[in-house]
Amino acid sequence: MENNLHTPESTVLEKINFCIPLYQRPYAWEEKQVTTLLEDLYETYKEKNSEKYYIGILSVATKLDAFPYDLVDGQQRITTLTLIGMAASEYFNDWNSFLSEEKLDLYGRVDDKDFLKNQKNDKANPRLKKGLECAKTFFSHELTDEIDREHFAEFIYKNASFFLSQIPSEYTVSDRNLHFVRMNNRGDQLEPHEILKIKLLNPVLVP
Repeated sequence: MENNLHTPESTVLEKINFCIPLYQRPYAWEEKQVTTLLEDLYETYKEKNSEKYYIGILSVATKLDAFPYDLVDGQQRITTLTLIGMAASEYFNDWNSFLSEEKLDLYGRVDDKDFLKNQKNDKANPRLKKGLECAKTFFSHELTDEIDREHFAEFIYKNASFFLSQIPSEYTVSDRNLHFVRMNNRGDQLEPHEILKIKLLNPVLVP
C-alpha cells in the first residue's frame, strides 16, 4: 500500500493523529450527507466486499516532522468517519483504537472534543450529535442482522480510504487557510482518474 493512502486501520497501526486548527469552520455536514456516505459505503460493501472506497484527500501539514498532523483540508470527511466509527464500534471492537482521544484533536473546541470522546455534551455542535444519531440509525435500521452490522463495521475500518497530501512546509498559517478555502470539500467518492493522478503526482508522504 502506498504510504500516502490510508484507512482507519492504518492510522492506528502507524499511529497517525490529526489536529483540526481553529481557523477551520466547525463541523457542518447535514444528515443527508452522512446518510449518502453510508449508503455508498454499504453499496460498495455489498457488491465487492474487499474493494476500497475512496472518500477523498486530506491535506496535512507537519510540525517539525512530528505528529499530530495539522489537518488543513478534509476535516468534514475525517470527522464524519469518526462519527461513523463511534456507531460502528458497537459491532466491531477495533474501532475503539481509532476513537482514542489523540486520533482527532478538535483544537480549542472543548465541548466538541468531549462529545467525540464521551458521546455526551449538551454544549457540543448539534451537527455532531445529528451525525452520530444518523450513523447509529443506519446501523440499527438499514442493516439486516448483527452479522451484517459486524461485517460492515469491519469493512469501513479496513476499506474506507483517503489520501494524505502534505502541503509545502514553508506555508504560513495564512497560506494554509487560503489552501483550505480553495479546496473542494464535497466529500464525493474519488473517480478512478483522480486516484491515478494522485498516485502519479503526489510525493510519498513520509512522517
